Amino acid sequence: MTPSLPFWIKGQPKPASNNDMPQSMFYLVEAGFQRAMGITLQRGRFIDETDNENAPVAIDIDDEFAKMYFPNQDPIGRHIHIAGFDVEAEIVGVVGHIRQWGPGTDPKSAIEAQFFYPFMQLPPKLMRMVANGVAVVLRTNGDPASIMESVRSAARRSIPAR
Repeated sequence: MTPSLPFWIKGQPKPASNNDMPQSMFYLVEAGFQRAMGITLQRGRFIDETDNENAPVAIDIDDEFAKMYFPNQDPIGRHIHIAGFDVEAEIVGVVGHIRQWGPGTDPKSAIEAQFFYPFMQLPPKLMRMVANGVAVVLRTNGDPASIMESVRSAARRSIPAR
């Protein structure tokens, strides 16, 4: 299951507690995720290599998030405070929704809104918690099994010696 985080929109009153805040599913991503996953950019830009630990926090939201929290508005340039990370993030792009729930699921009972957060902008105190849960997404032409040894080798080379 994809995790979710409480947030509030800058310029609106901060809810009394995290339980009173809206929730959004989120993905930790890096440059290339949008292309690898075939996600449609509707406006703005997607997270890229400039969204690193030295840059202001940037996020992309999906169109469900935009409809729910910014109806009849352009969310690009707006800010949300992500309570779980204790950061303020600027919305830099809007992408198409990724369906998480299968047929027969009541959409009213599921968190539909989603945002995409740059992995390199994760607060340092949280980096250790997510380090073991990192996944790699690749898009390839041809048989994916044919490149797996190269991918494993590259991953092993990128892990620092202890």
